[in-house]
Amino acid sequence: MVWLKPIIIALSISAFTAVLISSFTQITFLKALFGGLALFSGLPFLGHVITFDDDLPGGWSNPDGSEPFPYRELIVKGLIFFTCLGLFYLT
Repeated sequence: MVWLKPIIIALSISAFTAVLISSFTQITFLKALFGGLALFSGLPFLGHVITFDDDLPGGWSNPDGSEPFPYRELIVKGLIFFTCLGLFYLT
């Protein structure tokens, strides 16, 4: 259940920000919510992509090559980001 705490915090901050944005502007609540979620999920994904070579064998985070590359983590982060971004543009 430790992994659930950051998700609840991100959803709470996104919902609160979406309420503020939608109440002071002409943007709908769902568009503001999905935009905030895309921002929260996009930052870790883009950071992972930018430092892609650090996780490869011989890189900064994996100098001896003992850790496998975190493909699953990158795919999950990408799916969450692009889903939120797609929902942002569809609403």
